[in-house]
Amino acid sequence: MTKSKINENIHHIATMLLTQSNSQVGNLGVLIGTGKETDNHQALVAWLGARFNNMYDVELTVQDAVTQLTDHLQEQNSHLVQKCIARIADAHSILPAHSLAPPHTSMRK
Repeated sequence: MTKSKINENIHHIATMLLTQSNSQVGNLGVLIGTGKETDNHQALVAWLGARFNNMYDVELTVQDAVTQLTDHLQEQNSHLVQKCIARIADAHSILPAHSLAPPHTSMRK
């Protein structure tokens, strides 16, 4: 497969993925883009190109792209959740400790 055929296939698959989503997809540039993309199609093309641009002997299918993209997004979501949990734990570690028992008072007068 030639480089131009690979690029053509990547653009076609990006279009198919957006068409099959049947809903407004959020800003994919934030999740999978390089930061230079102006729309979801450009973000998908950049992401697919980075992963599949050197696959000269294998033709990328829409199903392959869906599987890879889903796995990638799930992995990113997992990392985000872990970061949030770590930040919550860190926030609790800097709070002052308070005893749950009533303060000790002397019974002598």
